[in-house]
Amino acid sequence: MTHCRNCSGGATSDIRKPYKHHTVLNGKPTTHIFPARCVWWLAATEDTTDDQFHNRCLQPYVDDSKEADRAFTEHFLRSLAEGAKKDPRFTVCRYMWEMISSEVLPVWVWFSEAIKYDTESNRRNTTIFADMIQAVTRMRYKQRKIDPDRGIVASMDDYATAYEIYSALFGDEGSQGTQLTPDEARVLGAMYKMTTDRVEKITLNSLVSKTGITTDKVRRAIHGRKDRNHNPGLLSKCPALTFEKKNTSIPGTDGGVTRSTTKNEYT
Repeated sequence: MTHCRNCSGGATSDIRKPYKHHTVLNGKPTTHIFPARCVWWLAATEDTTDDQFHNRCLQPYVDDSKEADRAFTEHFLRSLAEGAKKDPRFTVCRYMWEMISSEVLPVWVWFSEAIKYDTESNRRNTTIFADMIQAVTRMRYKQRKIDPDRGIVASMDDYATAYEIYSALFGDEGSQGTQLTPDEARVLGAMYKMTTDRVEKITLNSLVSKTGITTDKVRRAIHGRKDRNHNPGLLSKCPALTFEKKNTSIPGTDGGVTRSTTKNEYT
């Protein structure tokens, strides 16, 4: 993952130019060239990246609901039943992308100076939203006016679509703002709810019960994984979150041996 992160980091620093990646292969120095405008799709169940990598990516969540599992199963079985029959929608989409990528056209966002941001501390977010508007306009170029000097003219409909996507990524559909994995977001949300409900003790078991996530996943979401350099967990991402080890003695039945257990309590 580190090698992949280094490659994508360099290739996305300026997507308009080819990127040369120098490495060693079979004991010999070698150079790999990534073409310009190369788009990266990376999937991971856990956060194994750093802040610099986060700032270069769009980070939507993958739908892991039971409804999504059911839809996948139905689609897979249906595709088996249909045999080698090709879905014409894929052919249409491929042709559309071939048309879009056949030439580089500039986009004129004439209303850009009227855009206001709630926060300007992360400059990447400003460029990400601008790129979204231009990307939406570029995909709709057959429906837009072409200015001879300034390129494809963006519309307010393009702005609305980009804003809808951008808001979803900063809301419940992604981790663009929080940089949290889905499990981390669920656990943190459960902690907040239990705190507002004045739950006296927030423990690992109570979080498992509240979120429906397995014990191992809850533990990893909070404490991260020590065997991975870039998987810190909520304790590192949320400075206000703390935990304390508590020893509890449980007397045995009928005068038996007293057992002592250790639990983490989170605040």
